Amino acid sequence: GTTIKGFYSLINSVVEGPFVSPTIPHIVYNNQIVMINGYSVPLPNHSFLSKCDGISETLGLYTNTVYQETTFLGQSNSVQLGDAVILNGNILFTPKVTTTFGAGGDELLSANDTTGASILKDIYPGLNVSSPRGMTVLGSNVFFSANDGINGRELWKTDGTNVGTTLYLDLNAGSGNSNPEQLKVLGSFLTFTAQHPTLGKELFKTNGTGS
Repeated sequence: GTTIKGFYSLINSVVEGPFVSPTIPHIVYNNQIVMINGYSVPLPNHSFLSKCDGISETLGLYTNTVYQETTFLGQSNSVQLGDAVILNGNILFTPKVTTTFGAGGDELLSANDTTGASILKDIYPGLNVSSPRGMTVLGSNVFFSANDGINGRELWKTDGTNVGTTLYLDLNAGSGNSNPEQLKVLGSFLTFTAQHPTLGKELFKTNGTGS
């Protein structure tokens, strides 16, 4: 990259050529920096999951990327890498779109160097979005808050598979929202704040097993 003042450097000058500048959120995976960036030409309004090694200015695109106009799409500056964690060799992440652009928008996705990127589970089916937030690894699962359109925004978990992505705790039963936030790991427990229907907003913990 381009060294600036001797102590930091521009890793990837993607504003040169057909790229627009990548969004700042990124994650390190298999010694690569993974981020979402967009093309300005010749593919306007396309956003792609991209990777670079942090040394060269070469930018690679994940194959089978879901960030295409045929699936869901925002303007280049309307899609960014939201929450992202590593589980069982895969990146689990959300695209964090600022507007709904179609099925598979702000949903739970998975990517790796072998199969590329795909939607792990469309939690709120159709043109709606579940907006997974606060993804936190505890043991062999990732916990996060999401809204499936039926139970409100509640605590979910995934083992990295479609069938293993389920509602974990409906703290505010029915369509109400408990809005789990501040998910943290403390020893063998997941701690979080949430809105209880009778206790109000309090601090909770779970061992992640449902017991």
